[in-house]
Amino acid sequence: MNTIGERVRAALERDGRTQNEVASEVGIAPDAFSRAINGKRGFGALELADIARALGVSVHWLITGERDPFELVLSARHETKPGTFDRRVSGAVADESVLTNIALAYHQCGDQIESTSLPESLAELTEDLDGDFVPRFIEQIETLGIDVIRVEQLSTAYSFQIDGRAVIALNSSGNWFHQNWSVAHELGHLIMKHENVMPGNGDVGRLEAEANRFAAELLLPGSEMKLIDWATISKAEVADFLWDRGVSAAALSLRLQKLDLCISDEIVELLSQKTQGVIRRHSTEASSADINARMVGSTERKFPSWLIGAHVSAIAAGKVGKATLAWMLDVDVAGLDVEEPESPDLLSANDLIELFG
Repeated sequence: MNTIGERVRAALERDGRTQNEVASEVGIAPDAFSRAINGKRGFGALELADIARALGVSVHWLITGERDPFELVLSARHETKPGTFDRRVSGAVADESVLTNIALAYHQCGDQIESTSLPESLAELTEDLDGDFVPRFIEQIETLGIDVIRVEQLSTAYSFQIDGRAVIALNSSGNWFHQNWSVAHELGHLIMKHENVMPGNGDVGRLEAEANRFAAELLLPGSEMKLIDWATISKAEVADFLWDRGVSAAALSLRLQKLDLCISDEIVELLSQKTQGVIRRHSTEASSADINARMVGSTERKFPSWLIGAHVSAIAAGKVGKATLAWMLDVDVAGLDVEEPESPDLLSANDLIELFG
């Protein structure tokens, strides 16, 4: 694709709408749109911006044919509408500004970003993690060079790479079990090299299903699940299993169904209940204090310590201002106590007269 017109045509084919439909959306006469695509007239700058927005591509790509180096290529954990296969990210538009701020935090310290060497497969990832990795899942992931960010403003989990650095961004929902599945799910997208798993991508259903299967096998390995007698297991044993594996009752129920394992009616009913309730009532391992600690921890705002340190150093060197660091730490800029370079003394009026004669 050597011309802007050819790239617009390719984006139209991926989008699935007709030229006339897109022309109407962006306010270009159909004939003028057709002539521009065929190289008979040029595209205006504002026209390109509107076309890029309508077709879900970047202006940079339309003009150059290359990926915008500052563009975030996102994969998101989608919601599934009950009773359907309709997948969506209802908060995608509102999430854009938060994700842009995250990207800015990295780009401002670009010279300190180290690329991530991702595992090539689920088997390799499993070898890299400790056997009992769930209680410290995020810390374990970070030892592999994968950053995990948690902010309350996001509606769902995302994964992406910035200058080769793998990042998973989570919403601080307070649900530790949901958070674990989100981390495992986004690891699947990263390791399987999924890109642009977002609304509008016609392949999103397949890619999301693959990421869910990855998460299921990581957190609830089929070979281990089949060793358990789910027909005779007790409520206490199930509660302890949920706590140890860090998964929700609903996730376990679905996994058992997918593996076609025989489950007692008592356990079927148990897994229809809320996860925390099951653990609080029946677990022999987890106290209420233990459960509360994990839930509180999953609400805490979190950025990589190396990134915070990089901003502190950059501020001290006068390379960046304090606003991004204040946003990461969720504090007021004025109250952020970090070292800054000394401001040069201002010249007095007499100094200026002497300097310029």
